[in-house]
Amino acid sequence: MRRLLALLAVFPGAALAQPWVLGDPTAMQVPQPPFLGAFGAMAPTACYVGLPPMSCQVPEPPATCVARDVFIADDWRAVGTRPIRQIDIWMVWGDDFSFWTNTFPGFPFPHGTWVLGVYDDLPGPAMGPGDLIWTRTFVPGTYTATQGPDANSAMWDPVWERPYYAPGDQVWQYTFEVVAQNAFVQQDGQDYWLAVINIDPDDNGTINSFDAFLPVGRRVSASSFGSPPMYSKQESALVLPSPPAGAVFFPMTVAIFSSAFVVSNPLDLCSGTPPCSAADLTAGAVPGVTCYGVPNGALNNEDFFYYLAQFAAQNLFIADTTTSAVPGTPGYGVPNGILNNEDFFYYLTLFAQGC
Repeated sequence: MRRLLALLAVFPGAALAQPWVLGDPTAMQVPQPPFLGAFGAMAPTACYVGLPPMSCQVPEPPATCVARDVFIADDWRAVGTRPIRQIDIWMVWGDDFSFWTNTFPGFPFPHGTWVLGVYDDLPGPAMGPGDLIWTRTFVPGTYTATQGPDANSAMWDPVWERPYYAPGDQVWQYTFEVVAQNAFVQQDGQDYWLAVINIDPDDNGTINSFDAFLPVGRRVSASSFGSPPMYSKQESALVLPSPPAGAVFFPMTVAIFSSAFVVSNPLDLCSGTPPCSAADLTAGAVPGVTCYGVPNGALNNEDFFYYLAQFAAQNLFIADTTTSAVPGTPGYGVPNGILNNEDFFYYLTLFAQGC
């Protein structure tokens, strides 16, 4: 055991993904970075959802919105057949989450739990998201929140078709990294929809009336592709929404501008070889080496020591592999959000099986 602990201490955990910046590569035909200027007197640049379900779009110009009760979806056209390893979205919180800072002075805002879903495009002349083909939940600590420049904003609720009285000015960029074995692989030239929701803004594990005072909206982009944004209303405001399978999306009545988001693969140069097994995790075990954390189609000691490092760093995305390590038992091979010896011995089993 002491030798194992020593090995675990040798390799630090991997850092979270770096936020996308203008000029970085993308995997979309029309990248949609945030518009950070003013649109005129109203300068509406964000949107919101709360209790009851609400989100944002305003007529001059409309601003795409998202929040806890409503999924907001926007589309893109894929450039290249490749895994999507990073998703960046830009958001604005109602009144710059002053309800939190006034209620809990001195405590940092947690930024909540996000659910992202990717849908294919409806066939033929129909407009909107089709079938859900990928979804992922990101809790605090598994994504990067970066505050950008302030900008005037206005918020609109597409469900009730009314504005929100206290929009915010702080623009926040949320960067979500997707590990290779969980990545969605887009097909070149195909259209997809990205749906976004924050299901627990105060990060207390439940949806309650407190969350209603923490609305969040999607910043608009000056770039636009395809169809206007659409929204899907949840049936119950007090039940955590499941991944958005079967969601029904409706057009925004005043949707003109697209929402700000970018899908990308910063490791495109390292992603040409698919993993040969679920235990194939990296090309090298030393942080900073080329293609660190990227499968390379081979299984060797680099993968084993990389997993040890992630296990020691409590990196659930990598090291949480199972509920039970005993074949045939419930939860075998199904991550459960808990890191323990079951995960370690399950990975050993995968590693021993080879490619």
